[in-house]
Parts: sequence; structure tokens; C-alpha cells
Amino acid sequence: FEKKRRFGALIQRENERVTLLHNRISVTLNSVLSDLEYLQNPHCIELLMSNRPGDRDELKSNLLGFSLAKRHYSQLRYLGPGGMELVRIDCDRQGRSCIIPDQQLQNKASRYYFREAIGLARGQIYISPLDLNIEQGKVVVPLEPTLRFATPVFRYGQKVGVLVVNYWADSLLAEINRNNCALLNSTGGWLCGSDLDWKFLDNPKATFGVTQPEIWREIVRRGSGYLWEGK
Repeated sequence: FEKKRRFGALIQRENERVTLLHNRISVTLNSVLSDLEYLQNPHCIELLMSNRPGDRDELKSNLLGFSLAKRHYSQLRYLGPGGMELVRIDCDRQGRSCIIPDQQLQNKASRYYFREAIGLARGQIYISPLDLNIEQGKVVVPLEPTLRFATPVFRYGQKVGVLVVNYWADSLLAEINRNNCALLNSTGGWLCGSDLDWKFLDNPKATFGVTQPEIWREIVRRGSGYLWEGK
């Protein structure tokens, strides 16, 4: 009986810890969604699409101030319907933001987040898997764990492009680590909580599914709940 009571108390504590962590992450992600809604307001889109001199510069200046205030977005971008970056603000690890010159803007038509978002209806939002930031076809070093939020933007009912914000996920991963938890992706790759974090990108065998195949199969089968190793 005592063993069963202790086991029940352990499960309760772990459930409470995971629930608290889930709620903290949800608050963070909801704040990003609120920012996304703000950045697609009609005034921003009008400045983006306007042919009047100075309007797009005004948008760039407004976005720069927004980036400086928030400090947790590595990139804020508006992409045209063909995937070309129209406006882009970058922010570095020290919170320094800058407007990317037009001649350095890139076409992102081949990137998965653009392809996913351009086909969405008004109000729909694509949230990417947690992955690493890529520039000019290469993973940025030091590593930048990133979540991308993308949604189509409209002007007078016509889809005119895609808004993309890159959220630095370091704080989320740090919160998970502080709570002595781990995070895996949908294929069992380690995102945090192990010395194998992100190693699956170079080594397909560096996953929980390979190192702990029986437990991983059971996790996938159940979908949620808990497992007691060896039982």
C-alpha cells in the first residue's frame, strides 16, 4: 500500500509540474499570436502596399521600433505573393535591431513556412515545428532554435503576401531544462534535455526512438499519459 501511495504522489507531482510548464509556454505563445495580429493591421498593410514615397520607409521604422521593444524576434518579415521578402527587420542576441537593405532581401518561395502560409485563409496561422534558423541555405551558428509564425495578409479582400515572425525559442527551452524536463520532436529527435540535443540533424540515429525504441513506440502509441520505465 505504501509503495502504491508513493507512486501516486510521484505521478501527481510530475503532472502538476508538466501542467505548470505547459501553461507558462501557452502564455508565451499567445503573446506571439497577439503580436502577429497587431502586425497585420490595415495600417501596416496599407504602408506595405502603398506606392506613395516614404510609406514603406515608415513601415520599416515602425517595425524597427517594435523589434527593439520586443527583443525576442530574430526576424520580422513581410513576403510578397511570390515569396520575395518586401520588408525585413533582424534582431541579434544583444537586442540590436536593424532594417535589412532592399538589395539583401531574399526570395523564400521554396521555404516550407511560406508554402504552408500562402495557401491559408484569412485569420489562419501556420506555426512551424521547432527548428534551427537557416540563412543562405546554411544553419546559423551559434544555433538559433526558432519557431516561425506565418499568416497571409490581405488588402481590400485580396491576398497580397505573408507575414512571418521568427521567435527565438531559447527561453522556452531554458524553461523546460530548468524544470528537469526534456523535449522531443515528432520523430524522437532531442530538442532539449540531453547531450544529444539537435544531433539528429547530422546523425539520424541520435534520437530517442533509436536509443530507447520500446519506450518510444509506447509513447507514440499512447499519445499522452505517463510511462514507468521497465513496467
